[in-house]
Amino acid sequence: LRSSSPPEEPPGAGDELRRLRGAYRWLRRSMTLTALGYYVAFLCLAAFAPGVLEARIVGTSFNLGIVLGLLQIPVTLLAIVGYEHLARATVDPIARRVRVADAERRAP
Repeated sequence: LRSSSPPEEPPGAGDELRRLRGAYRWLRRSMTLTALGYYVAFLCLAAFAPGVLEARIVGTSFNLGIVLGLLQIPVTLLAIVGYEHLARATVDPIARRVRVADAERRAP
């Protein structure tokens, strides 16, 4: 019979894993909310304030709806680049420490 208790972790490993999960969760939520938030704001404007989107941009033949719609591409790209940058700065160092601690624990 196998025991249902989790394998023993070295002291502090649980803290690092908890920190890693929290950093990853924050990163995932913030970048998702950035991209989806912009999209939902655009959809709300289209649904509830179409007159605002019909406003012409001064000196062009474009209206605000076209410009805001086209801005979805750079906003999404910025969310992707921000995700990668913040992952390297916040999540990757914690993951590296967890891997090193795990390798040290498994070494004979």
